[in-house]
Amino acid sequence: MDIQIKNLRTMESLSEETLCYSATVYVDGVRAFTASNRGHGGCDDYRHVSEVGKGLLEQAEKYAKALPPKLSDKYPPLEYDLELLIGDLISDKLEEKQLKSWCRNKIVIKKNDAPKGSYVTISQKFQTSFVPKLNERYPNSEIVNLRFA
Repeated sequence: MDIQIKNLRTMESLSEETLCYSATVYVDGVRAFTASNRGHGGCDDYRHVSEVGKGLLEQAEKYAKALPPKLSDKYPPLEYDLELLIGDLISDKLEEKQLKSWCRNKIVIKKNDAPKGSYVTISQKFQTSFVPKLNERYPNSEIVNLRFA
């Protein structure tokens, strides 16, 4: 099952205990439901956009519960549900946005052995001619700028 987040809007100023956001969720390419959270610590809200969306929302909930537990070094394993899955997709989308921003004016490296969300940044605008030297200096690492080149 392919679940994607589109039209993500976050409101940092309204986020108190949880992220305040709204988004449209597509399941297998079909606009299925909206997801939102008001940022006050409550659960996410899901509203199907059609009868087809209602069925896709139910399928997405079952799919999320069937995923293997989420593992962490800091916490015990978490059983997946739709809220955790949507939260992961939103986190990935926000991280991608941050990386794009950094890559405009910096060189960004993701070391393979670094924890998720940890990057090396070099305060210099990226040029493809730097790739051989960067690969030499940071072996077995990803040059994130190449994602957006």
